[in-house]
Formats: sequence, C-alpha cells, structure tokens
Amino acid sequence: HSAKHDLLTELPNYRYLQERLSELRSGITRAGQSALMVVDMDSLKLFNDTLGHEVGDRVIQTVAQVLRSACRQEDFVARTGGDEFVILMEDADVSAAIAVGDRIHAALADAHREIEGAPTRIGVSIGVAVAPSDAVSTADLLHAADQAMYDAKFAGGQRTRTASERTGGAEPRTLRGRGTRLADTLIRALVAGATSEEMNALSLAQRWAATIAGRADLPPESIPELRLVIAAEATKRFRMPKGDRDQLLAQHLVEQVREDWQSLPSPAFEYLNLLATALVEVAWLSMPAPSGEGLPLKEALQSISGTYEDALDLPIWPILVEVVLTVGERRKRQAA
Repeated sequence: HSAKHDLLTELPNYRYLQERLSELRSGITRAGQSALMVVDMDSLKLFNDTLGHEVGDRVIQTVAQVLRSACRQEDFVARTGGDEFVILMEDADVSAAIAVGDRIHAALADAHREIEGAPTRIGVSIGVAVAPSDAVSTADLLHAADQAMYDAKFAGGQRTRTASERTGGAEPRTLRGRGTRLADTLIRALVAGATSEEMNALSLAQRWAATIAGRADLPPESIPELRLVIAAEATKRFRMPKGDRDQLLAQHLVEQVREDWQSLPSPAFEYLNLLATALVEVAWLSMPAPSGEGLPLKEALQSISGTYEDALDLPIWPILVEVVLTVGERRKRQAA
C-alpha cells in the first residue's frame, strides 16, 4: 500500500498514476471519452512561509480531501508532487470534468477559515484535457491538461481551463510552466557567494513579500517572480558579488520578468516593483553590519519613507508596514 500511496494524503502517488495511465493507454482511442485533470495549488508556499510547514501540510490534506469528495467513487485521484494532483476520469466528457472542477472550487471557497491567521484563500488552478479529442496518447493528454492548468493559473488562479480553450497564440510569461522550481534555481545562481547575514536579510525580505502579496490579492503566479526579483535586488548589495555566467543569465531573466510585469493591470505592476525594492532596502538597513547593529525595523521604515514618498498613500503601504513589523518581530523572538 505505502509504495503506491502518498503518506501525507493517503492518495495514490505518481508511481501508481503511471500504472493507471499505462492501463488506459491501450484503450484511449476506443469509443467513449476519458478526462484528465491537472490540479495545482495556488498558494501553498505562502502558507508555508507565513504559518510554517505543519500548517502547509494541513492545507495539502484539506485539498486532497476536497478532490476525493468532489469526484465519483471510480475516479482516480493522485498526488503527484508537493502541490500538484492529477484526476483521471474514465467514461467522462469535458462537461463532467468541469462540473468536478466547479465542486472543488466551491468546497475550497471558505476552507481557509478553518486555519487561524490564513494569509489567503486555499485555491487551486485546474487544467482539463479529454481523450481522444485533445490527445490520443497519455503523455500528450497529460501535457495538454498541464498547459491548460497554467492557463488557469496565469489567468489569476482559483479557476478551471480546458485544453480546447487554448488558442496557442498568447505570449508565454518568463516563468510559465516552471514557476517556483525555476525561480528557486535562478535564486540559487544569484545568491552564490552571499554571507550568512546577507542570506538572512534576503530570506526576511522574501517572507515579507509573500505575506504582503497574499494580503494585497496580488496574482498567485507573481510570488515566485517577486522572490526572484528580490534576490536580484539583493545581489546589488552583496559585499562580494560572484558575477559568473549563471548569475548573468539569471539577471537577464529577471529583466524579462520585470517586462512581463508591465503588462499587468494597475496597480499590480506598481505594487510588485515597490515590494521588490523597498523590502530589500529595509532588510539591509536592519541587517547587522561589521560596524555594529542594524537599524530597528521601525527606524528602517522611516528612513526609506522619503525615497518612497509617492507610495505612502497607496493602499498597499500600511500593509507593508504592518507585515514588516509583525513578521520581523516574530523572527527576532524565534531567534532569541
């Protein structure tokens, strides 16, 4: 049992899914249809960063229970990764899959209320592909559903998209289809050579950003992008920047992310750029320096207020101040 099932959710795992897909493969072109749904959690990292991984595990379990309850008894529901699930529905058409998606979104709408201090709603992005109309091989079917899922995510998350809706003409975002994993890889390249104090300051700025993004209802897909741009801003302040080829490539992709942000509706573009620079400045001002202690967070915020005078009246500014002070003080207590 355990070899084929995920320990946290007790759902079938990726290995078991592959076995089921191989069984389906021989009958995929027969009469009738099979629907495949890729489900990706929108804000798991935000819960992990703000409330810890134990709460994150509870969120995963909540989503798993909702998925299982929303499906028919004969449907196959698997957890295939940290925040990703796959649903296989045999003898089901696209309308049946969309109905399942609707039940999932409805069941999750208020699920966050069960978690004290939840930074945002528990949402998922769902992509649907149907055989044989969207694909005649299981690999292509999974890919089509995966791409539809990213369409849902980059449309704002908490929704369902189908492979048949895809136009194929949209310009992909820089991190499309890779999101957090690619961002983490690029961040590692950017921060090579950072001191432990610099890494602590960067981590604090990224934690602030994740919390603020959730409270300000910024697009979920912007969070890995924001973490990446913050890392790039931080490298400008490193005492011994590495500057190798990997870092140059990462910096180039960061500029592409910033260009992507320009296409976002206002005020998301302004908010993201503000967070990417202001939070790094506050983190660095509060960081212990060779000459002595850094500034208290309240003083650090006051010291940058002149630079960001135009932002002081934005709705996001009081959120920024509150999060910096509360999360920062919590980190200090934990360190003590």
